[in-house]
Amino acid sequence: EERDKQIVAQMEFYLSDENLPHDLFILQEADNKCWLPFDFMMAGNKVSDLSTDVNVCRNAIDKWSSKLCCKEIDGVLKIRRKKQLPLELLKEAKKTLELGQGAPLLGKSGKGPANGKGKGKGKGKAKGEVAKGFLSYEQVYGR
Repeated sequence: EERDKQIVAQMEFYLSDENLPHDLFILQEADNKCWLPFDFMMAGNKVSDLSTDVNVCRNAIDKWSSKLCCKEIDGVLKIRRKKQLPLELLKEAKKTLELGQGAPLLGKSGKGPANGKGKGKGKGKAKGEVAKGFLSYEQVYGR
C-alpha cells in the first residue's frame, strides 16, 4: 500500500501544475488530447525504482489517484490528468514547447546540453534540425 501511494505521488508530480508546464520531455510525448503512453511515464527512474510492473502501477493509479486516469487507446495503455491545466499554465506549456523545438535536451541546470559541458567537438545539429527523438509542435498538437 505504501509503495502504491509513492507511485501515485510521483506520477501526480510529473503531471502536476508545478511540473508539467515546464517539462519539455513530457510535453513532447503527449498527444493532442494530452494522453501519454503509460510505459513512458513508468520509465522515469523514481517510478521504475518503485515498480516496473505495469499492472501494479496502473492499479495504484486506479485505487489511489484522484488526479490521474488511465485508459487503453488503440491497444496502448495511456495516462493523463483528469482536469486540464489552467489556461495560464497551458500558455506556459505552449511556450516551453515552442522554446524547446530544435534544442538539445537540457541538463538539470536548464542551461545547456545534458551530456558534458558543451565544449567538446561534437557534430551538433544543422540549423533548424530537430534533435533526434523530439516531436514537432504539429506532431504533439496535430496542427
